[in-house]
Amino acid sequence: MRKKFAVLLVFLMLVGAAACGAATQLPATVAASPATPTVSPRPALATPATDETGEYLSPAPQQEEDEDNSPEARTIKLIAAHPDAAAYLADYPGWTAEAWQEDDEDDAVWGADFFDAEGEWIGYGQVNLQSAEVLDLYAPRGLTPEEFQTGQAAVEKLVLNDAEVLALLGDPADWERGSDYDRFEERWNVWFDKGLESWLAVVWQDKDTGKYHIEEILDPMAFDAAQAQEAARNQAIDLAYAVAGVDEALDGVDNWRAYAENQGGSAWSVSFAADGKELFYTLVDTEAPLD
Repeated sequence: MRKKFAVLLVFLMLVGAAACGAATQLPATVAASPATPTVSPRPALATPATDETGEYLSPAPQQEEDEDNSPEARTIKLIAAHPDAAAYLADYPGWTAEAWQEDDEDDAVWGADFFDAEGEWIGYGQVNLQSAEVLDLYAPRGLTPEEFQTGQAAVEKLVLNDAEVLALLGDPADWERGSDYDRFEERWNVWFDKGLESWLAVVWQDKDTGKYHIEEILDPMAFDAAQAQEAARNQAIDLAYAVAGVDEALDGVDNWRAYAENQGGSAWSVSFAADGKELFYTLVDTEAPLD
């Protein structure tokens, strides 16, 4: 009896184990092993630009959207970037510039004037915008102390050994003298004074050879008088051009010319003429108070 009961107990245990195993079996559609996590692929990195040697080339900077790319701005930038201009402008912090088209028939040629921080004119340049070539540059750089000392010694030696200068001075020791460099005219001036007499020697340096030569020897007093006379003549013409009736007389005439003649003191006669015919005539006084 006990034997039958034991067999029955074993049988029941086997049936229960089979039933339990059937209940925990995974569905056929689900993998029995843990699922591998999905990883998104990394975005591909841009390949650095290299030259033919394989050396890394840094990317060119992007142009700012607000950068001024007008012809005026390009003209000023090209001229200011020239080595001579850059070295010159470094002495003028806060400089400004104005650019314009030089030739109506060639829209590639532009020019620019440069000014210091106070608005004084300091230089000029001209550029071809198509070729980016600087065609002309006037940047009158001053001399360094060493250049000034060397140039002054050479210039004074030249002048004091010039036959014409010696003929005018006699003994140079009897005269007070001095010399200076005019950077705007890019020339040396050597002056001599004795009482009411004075002489000025103008000396230039050849940029190709570096040699100095005397351009002219003049009487500064006479030179100043000639300049004053020319200034008075131009003033007389300006006054005459403002006289009532001159506009009507010159209306439609493009080739007129003005002639001024001193009548003594500050009185001038001014006539406007074209093709040998006088169009307008007036008398003016350059010292008369303006209305």
